[in-house]
Amino acid sequence: MKNFFNNPAFFVIATLFQIGLGIIALLFDFIPVPETKGTILFWSSYCIIVAFMIYFLFVKLIEIIKNPKNKFKRFEDIKDNEIKYGYVIYKPFFWNEITHKGIGYKVLEEILKPFNVNMTEQKNYHFSNWSRIFKELENGKFDIIIIPLFETRRRLNKYNVTFCTPLFYSDIGIYAKKNKNLPNEKFLFAEAIEYIKNRNWKGKHLKREISHSLMEKHKLSSTEIKPTVAEFAEDAYFQSIINEINTEKTDFTFMEVFKAKTIIKDQNVPVINILKDKELLYPVSFVVRKEDTVLKNFINLRIIEMAMEQVTDSDGKEISKLKQIIKEVAAESGIEAKDFNDIFVWKKDWNL
Repeated sequence: MKNFFNNPAFFVIATLFQIGLGIIALLFDFIPVPETKGTILFWSSYCIIVAFMIYFLFVKLIEIIKNPKNKFKRFEDIKDNEIKYGYVIYKPFFWNEITHKGIGYKVLEEILKPFNVNMTEQKNYHFSNWSRIFKELENGKFDIIIIPLFETRRRLNKYNVTFCTPLFYSDIGIYAKKNKNLPNEKFLFAEAIEYIKNRNWKGKHLKREISHSLMEKHKLSSTEIKPTVAEFAEDAYFQSIINEINTEKTDFTFMEVFKAKTIIKDQNVPVINILKDKELLYPVSFVVRKEDTVLKNFINLRIIEMAMEQVTDSDGKEISKLKQIIKEVAAESGIEAKDFNDIFVWKKDWNL
């Protein structure tokens, strides 16, 4: 019954029925036209009912436009209807050097290999940024976010999205300047949050990025950066935050360990992670719309197959096909082999 009343067809039929009653009443003089109190009351009530029906019909039509029909009803539809991905430049997960590259790109390419899906045509991808990527996925601009992202409760509650099986788990650090009278021992997460609050530290975060979720969740004082539409601006924002910590314009930020390490090394600045290693781990996954269960199930199935398939890597060791792909792209992006297992964590517990 609930689905019936949520169906736009119900509102179309009900509205036409109400209008039809009014026309019949006029044509056959069921309701006298002279302006008696009863007549005015009838027509006032009638007009209000019709207006409400038209309003609710309009609302339902807007919902349909905003929430596109699920185009994947079976696995074969992924090939027939073509999958379109949205991206943000965020190395090593996605970047563009004449052709598209990155961990997300190569893993999704392997996932779609059974269907020979062409991912290189321009109609199959869409550039976005942190501030709008989830909304654009919801509204049907594309079918999947190709940069694997952190699964957080805030994202699940705020957007009509779901996360696929994690590709790996990523370490997040809290970064501050080394000479800030910090203790010699690194913190557990709860200790670090208490330390920050006690000293009234002011942070900085990028809107709708993981740092935003963490600042908001733990009620920390932080200035927000709103991303522009510039395609290559995302890394520049992270670099500017680390630079502001070094120049003491900002006290701290949350950042993925691999991203912060690269920036700190390039800028040669005394900024450090005050958390213990692997203290804050989040699952990193592809993101699709909630209603696209067929697409999600197919992706999950292929990820499990790739995780179970054993291959020999360049060192002669047996590793999973999934890990091999991630390792090769990570090396191409400049991540050293010795840092690989510190950056890409393969364990099954995390903090949310």
